[in-house]
Amino acid sequence: GKYKEALTHMHIVLGIFQKLGKEGDAAAKLDRAEALVEIAVITQVTGDLESAKRLCTSALRTLRKHLGASSPQVAHVHNQLGGICYELGLLGSDDDIELAKKHVRAALEITEVSPSETDLMMAEAVFILGKILAKQNELDEAKKYLMLALEMRRSMFG
Repeated sequence: GKYKEALTHMHIVLGIFQKLGKEGDAAAKLDRAEALVEIAVITQVTGDLESAKRLCTSALRTLRKHLGASSPQVAHVHNQLGGICYELGLLGSDDDIELAKKHVRAALEITEVSPSETDLMMAEAVFILGKILAKQNELDEAKKYLMLALEMRRSMFG
């Protein structure tokens, strides 16, 4: 009910940004990419992981092009894609597990440059990487990342 309603509203917003972007509004292209990420989050929650992955991949291309590869927004989308690919990997896709690892590591590389802006996201990325490594039976590495994620969350939330 609520997710379907949210998707309807976000698709209207997306349409507006697409129209503005075609008229040459550069900011609208970034807004469109952010809307794609929001739609991806909703579709991920509803279980449509393949659509969520496609939407985030499209947003990532746009954000990289307009903001550069080291932007915190790019890191956010890498992290989101990491989570989506991890979920797809749990359904049996080893390729998606590898993609998840790639995206989470990319997010971590970016956030190491400007960690203050992205502390919570960095903790989430570290946690996802720990889960991926555990699934791949790299238990020593997994433990290291899971413990780091726990420490990061404790330092943020007490």
